[in-house]
Amino acid sequence: MTKLLALLAAMATTGAKPSPPEWIVKLSSETGHGKDDGLKLEQALDGLGIVKLVSADEKRVVLTVRAPSLDRARVVALLVPHPFGLHFLAKDQAPIRPGRAGMKGPNGARAEDDAFLGLLWLASTCESLDPVRAKAAIPPDQWIGCVCDVYRPRAYRCRLMLLEQAPIVAGTSLQYATPGLTDEGVAELSMGFDDEGRRLLAERTRSGIGRFAAMVLDGKALIAPCVKEPIENGRMRVSVGTEGKDTLAQVLETRMLAATISASTLKGRWTVEDVVRVPGKDEL
Repeated sequence: MTKLLALLAAMATTGAKPSPPEWIVKLSSETGHGKDDGLKLEQALDGLGIVKLVSADEKRVVLTVRAPSLDRARVVALLVPHPFGLHFLAKDQAPIRPGRAGMKGPNGARAEDDAFLGLLWLASTCESLDPVRAKAAIPPDQWIGCVCDVYRPRAYRCRLMLLEQAPIVAGTSLQYATPGLTDEGVAELSMGFDDEGRRLLAERTRSGIGRFAAMVLDGKALIAPCVKEPIENGRMRVSVGTEGKDTLAQVLETRMLAATISASTLKGRWTVEDVVRVPGKDEL
């Protein structure tokens, strides 16, 4: 986290540019939970700029955001709930496996042998793999996800995976999601779960050593790391970038990902009352 803060500070001061203007964002909720959601809203709006919580009571939250520009639509877009959860990959991927490596599929899809997961269908987009998905006969307790790796060649960056319907732990147990950097400069996501989430995560990863667990957001699988040891404390860190790639781009992408996941943890339904620009000293 220290590396991330240093990088963001450098971004803010590079070229001695004037600091971006400040905006006041006022939110309200008929369902309440402002005291619980205040800090989560601060995290959920992190993708907009430098966010600071000013005040929070049961039905009203006020924040400030430092950003070059801001409007109601951008705030609303980040507050839309996106269901989140962790799901094991199915032990048997046979229903979606191609017959052999090198096979050609529809829309430019290609079969490739993955070192960890075996034969997979790969394509440029998840939509390109829809014909393969449509033909697969899968059990009712499973579903087909698609993971895209932005650091793979564009033509073959997306792959299909068969996932278990029941989550390891649901997003309702998630307490926070924050971006960071590993010692190698790779973007990572830190997540923490409540007591129920901690119990489920410990129990299911204890019996799932060696299996792959996909992070699923809004029905889309984002990344599927291997479970190497039980997660006993309800906290996990997942690398979501690649060593040697553009660190700044990774940081910005991970900030937005953390913000989107954080919005899924809100207890209340929040409405944007107002977004007002604070006049600069030269405008007073």
